[in-house]
Amino acid sequence: MREIRIENPELNSYITDISSDYSSGTAVTVRNNISFAADDLGVFGNPTEELTELKKISSISGSVTLNIASALSFAHNKGTPVYKSIWDQVSIEGRSSSSGIFAELTQSAIQWDNPNGKTVYFHSAGTDSWQYRFRFYNTVTATYSEYSPTLGGTGFAKNEVGYLIKEARRTAGDKEGRIMGIDELIRSLVRAKNIIRAHNPRYWFWKVNGYNSSKSVAATAGNAVYSFSSITDFGTLDTIEYQYNSGGTNTKYLLRRRNDAEFLRIARDLNRPNDDYPRVYRLLPPDSSSTKGYFEVNNKIKSDGVGTFYINYYKEETDYNSVDDTTNIIFPEILIDYLVAEIYATKGNSTQADKYYKYFTGPENREKTLALEKLSGIALLDELDKQYKIAQGQPRQIWNFRGQKAIGNLYGRRTISNADYMRENYFDGFE
Repeated sequence: MREIRIENPELNSYITDISSDYSSGTAVTVRNNISFAADDLGVFGNPTEELTELKKISSISGSVTLNIASALSFAHNKGTPVYKSIWDQVSIEGRSSSSGIFAELTQSAIQWDNPNGKTVYFHSAGTDSWQYRFRFYNTVTATYSEYSPTLGGTGFAKNEVGYLIKEARRTAGDKEGRIMGIDELIRSLVRAKNIIRAHNPRYWFWKVNGYNSSKSVAATAGNAVYSFSSITDFGTLDTIEYQYNSGGTNTKYLLRRRNDAEFLRIARDLNRPNDDYPRVYRLLPPDSSSTKGYFEVNNKIKSDGVGTFYINYYKEETDYNSVDDTTNIIFPEILIDYLVAEIYATKGNSTQADKYYKYFTGPENREKTLALEKLSGIALLDELDKQYKIAQGQPRQIWNFRGQKAIGNLYGRRTISNADYMRENYFDGFE
């Protein structure tokens, strides 16, 4: 058996309230009915409170009467709020495996009076292999909302937004989500992720190897400037590798990065012939055509179809939008700490909020004398990133000097028939 708990849709705004006690009948007197019309769905009472119920509005009379399709089930006192809802039912679908076809399991009324703010359904045949999704339904207009994300019978994985939210609410004593809604918490997760990235956009878990991941830009004849825009998750550049493959020659090497002054010194000779062996590059700023920026090589490429640039970079983790989105941050509990702090801050408990914000950032004193077991949050990521770059268990020196030929193999060398001729006819410092 699987218990499916669906968070009820938000009622975005308070509309009106009952202006005199209601006990029976199909006419409800309210303070103002201007926001309602025939065939609207009215929720009488606050969501999560006992006796809250929904009825269709059949018509309005004057400026203070709501005529409902049938009598309300319960009496409601003066001052009871009345909200307008888009949906009155929820359709739950399931399939027994990821390769199966979804079928509706039930379509039932939204449980507005559930104290946990959720509509609950028990699927007796449910197992770990089952998958579920749902959508809300309006029985008057016969329209559906968009489908929810597909959720597995085992629940959320530890790197999924839904799991982070559930754990944060549990830790902060808000298991039913009354303090902060899902949308608010997702926005807080995005903020936490952006704080981590602003602190260090080069954490190892965001690194992408261009050659292994086919993140490449084709070299084209007569072109020296290339955009990063084809790499949709491009964040921060690490290195650029160039592969030349033509006529039985297949070689790949790193390009050297130069600042503007050095690059212009190398590239100042505009009479220099194009070739297919670039060796240096510089970065150019983004513009409206490429918000991710450009790189420029020296010199322009000579031939089409023989060269490929492989981009090694640290990806920009996309913003979270849904409970089934995942994070690449290696310890998701760091994000949970930030959410817990946000919930406590919303509660007005500044002491607990500050405590968990410090868990998120880590201790201020990060010297080597600090015991590792006391590290948390961003400080823990920094320590692990440092250890990753040291590559413990491997030689600290990743290569030994083997002479100029070895350096040429690493960074590439020009095929020059007469180096003296080049020095005689072009500016110094050709690379």
